[in-house]
Amino acid sequence: SATNNTTTTSSSSSSFIFLIVIESLTILFPMTISQTQYLHPYGVRLLVTELILGLLLRINRRFDDGQGQGNDNEKRAISISEHTATTNFKQKDFLSFFRSTVSYNTFVAILAVDFTIFPRSFAKTEIYGYGLMDLGAGSFCVIGGLVSKFARSSSISTPNSTTGTSKTIHSIKKVILHSIPLLIMGFVRLITTKGLEYQEHVSEYGAHWNFFFTLLVVNIACTLIRSSTWKILNVPIITWLVILIAYQYLLSVEQLQNYIIHAPRACTYDGGEYTYFFMDKAPSLLCDLFAANREGILGCIGYIVLYLASEDVGRYCLWGWTNNDNNMNNASSRSNSCITLKQSKLHGKRLFGSTVCFWLMHWILSNNSNLGFGIPPSRRSTNATFILWTMSQNVSILLFTWMAFHLASTTRIISPRNTNGINSIATTTTFSAHTIPPIFAAVNRHGLIVFILANLMTGAVNLSMNTLEATNDEAILVIFCYLCSIGVVALLINWIASQKKKRE
Repeated sequence: SATNNTTTTSSSSSSFIFLIVIESLTILFPMTISQTQYLHPYGVRLLVTELILGLLLRINRRFDDGQGQGNDNEKRAISISEHTATTNFKQKDFLSFFRSTVSYNTFVAILAVDFTIFPRSFAKTEIYGYGLMDLGAGSFCVIGGLVSKFARSSSISTPNSTTGTSKTIHSIKKVILHSIPLLIMGFVRLITTKGLEYQEHVSEYGAHWNFFFTLLVVNIACTLIRSSTWKILNVPIITWLVILIAYQYLLSVEQLQNYIIHAPRACTYDGGEYTYFFMDKAPSLLCDLFAANREGILGCIGYIVLYLASEDVGRYCLWGWTNNDNNMNNASSRSNSCITLKQSKLHGKRLFGSTVCFWLMHWILSNNSNLGFGIPPSRRSTNATFILWTMSQNVSILLFTWMAFHLASTTRIISPRNTNGINSIATTTTFSAHTIPPIFAAVNRHGLIVFILANLMTGAVNLSMNTLEATNDEAILVIFCYLCSIGVVALLINWIASQKKKRE
């Protein structure tokens, strides 16, 4: 018996390793190629290779699922009715896949941009326009908002006046404690960037600011807003839409956009063109710090809007916030529950509606005709057009991810004979146990920790080699190995967390 157990364990370990290798080649390598100059000449070949590896992966999973289980699809079909037919996968697998995809593509971009193989058209824009890397920071806020506590809550609850203040203080203390790693990483990046003369673009966040500080501000500000005793702040759409309109008014009418783009990195007190209306009365040190980091500080407003907007999208499209969706709310409160086919379709319908709304609002703002405002997108100021473009892109990709999962899972299953002795056909949804790749599931569970480690690994690569002089083949190899290392680290962190949970 012990020998059989050892053989089974060894076989399982080998199968898991094979699974990780195949998924690395199937998922991580195409992600590496997609953000390099090799994308266009080798795109078709890559697609064919991807399909072959995907087929091997599916065969491997079917083999694993078939061991000890038999061919018993009917056992997975819990009900015949579309209203009660359930899936065999956890509730939001397509959301987990989307979040992990955004994270891994961000990991690729933050290192690949340092190599010459990275297309310059993918880099962040300096003043106006669209760029692939412009989506990175905004998408990171979006994937956080989609699964926030507010987004996942089943009902809108506002603390009363007697307990609201204490709950707000408790929430702020908790989020500050959890954000300490962001504060530490922010200063670590600042010190290493300045001390080691690491390449940086001041127009990105400013002279001293970085994205870790932005995440810190967004976490605290959004917690403060959602914990407020003002019930109006918890009404969907209202909060972020008001902030968005007010901020865009300052940018367009009060010339804040012009200040962000053209002002010097220090304050002027001679009534110059770029002395903004409130900073000329501030202490000189504070004013100079603000002027030197205006992109990062003012950009926090846009990222706060993105986070709040994604919370509302998550609440409406994924978790349910109206009282009419009690069944969905009850199901969504259980992380290990399965969703019905009806609920899955409802996800798709609401995501489609949200996608149309965001693209329509973006078109109205960016269009130069009489029907639009003609406001160009600006990452540096995170203006309304940029925010709506970022939301449109993310919700669209989330919709396509849901569509892929939904179409791949819907199958026709012959139910047992009814009382009349006639077989009936039901449409239900089935998945194997390995719906989400292990390297994706690990990053989804420990996104912030892995993001911090990915930034540290990016710095280590840049310190160990001259990325600008690397050949294209060397760049591909380094980026792919770096991405695989992130996957391994994520799996290790996930294993440590699971072992700790078992001991508890």
